[in-house]
Amino acid sequence: MKILCVNQFYWPDVAATGQLLQDLCEELSLKGHRVTVLAGLAGYSGASRLLRREAHNGVAILRRGASGANRKSLAARVWGYLSFYGSAFLAMMAIQKPDIILVESTPPLIVAAGAMVSILRRIPLVHVVQDLYPEVAEELGAIRKDGLAAKAFRRLHRRALSRASKIIVLGRDMRDKVAASYGVDPARIEIVANWADIESLDSSIHEAEKLRREWGIEGKKVVMYSGNLGRVHLFEEVMAVAERWRARQDVVFLCIGSGPGWGFVAKEKERRKLDNVILKGYQDRRLLGASLACGDVHLITQKPETLGLVVPSKLYGVMAVGRPVVYVGPQESEVALTLKECQAGLVVAPGDVAGLEAALAAYLDEPERASGAGMAGRERAIREFSKAAATARYEAIVQSVVAR
Repeated sequence: MKILCVNQFYWPDVAATGQLLQDLCEELSLKGHRVTVLAGLAGYSGASRLLRREAHNGVAILRRGASGANRKSLAARVWGYLSFYGSAFLAMMAIQKPDIILVESTPPLIVAAGAMVSILRRIPLVHVVQDLYPEVAEELGAIRKDGLAAKAFRRLHRRALSRASKIIVLGRDMRDKVAASYGVDPARIEIVANWADIESLDSSIHEAEKLRREWGIEGKKVVMYSGNLGRVHLFEEVMAVAERWRARQDVVFLCIGSGPGWGFVAKEKERRKLDNVILKGYQDRRLLGASLACGDVHLITQKPETLGLVVPSKLYGVMAVGRPVVYVGPQESEVALTLKECQAGLVVAPGDVAGLEAALAAYLDEPERASGAGMAGRERAIREFSKAAATARYEAIVQSVVAR
């Protein structure tokens, strides 16, 4: 098949959606499909000097839109979005006709451009919902809830979704939200969780002790938060427990990543004088297994108002390296359901600082319990959340649409 994938971020970018799409496209290319990615010139980190046209690991890459935008500026982010909408539409219209277009949800509503091209060129469309907009923007206060902008956005999104042959979502809560909010027939919705590259993770786990020495945490019990510190995540409860445990010399809280929440965590570390909180930027993806393995227990957090709007994908990498998870978020979420089903972690209600403290202590102070939860999660990850399993599911969905 000739497959065109559209997402603002792609290799060599650090954005999670770009890394996941890279995995998918390279696997599809290895299976003999001709894959082209249409991405933006502006990287998630603001990196410039990306080429407008190149190939990497068998995948053709086209980049369009404004380059070198600084994502710390709201105006620059909006300009980056707008420039990508127009240039991506023109590129989709001009490119050699593919058999199918697979459009992700970054930037918000790029699927509308894909839907228009699908109609004009009679190409089937598959939409992958990583985050559900405008609902996320409404809940986070970026746009007024049920305001004119939100209503217009939702109407356009509804029309775009009606054009998609299949809609891929990340979890059961997201499936229910899409079906209820947009009147989508559940038969057109497929659940494919984001995945972990288990072989790659396994190959670097043995370097965890080296990283621990480099970071000065050798011999410590490590509570880790790894990944995007986004606006949909909770950090107040974590900082409160870190303050309660300030006198515990055997425990450190290690935060690895970047994002809007980084500033809050850094300020709280300074304000509360928390020497037990360590901040690190994104690490080389080749050492992700070692980095994740440095944690004795991992934290995943999610604001309750984002239920069904996002599904934190960091869960699957943590499960793959055999570490237990403490999740602070809604009980009905995909993360909570998965942890309960395979007994790979504990779920704590948002705002419950005492509950979070108890859950972390249960794993840090009971190594056998932590090991059992970690191994249960790893078995589930190998069986259901591997890159091979997920990409095979994507391939089957795409082939079923093209075959119609």
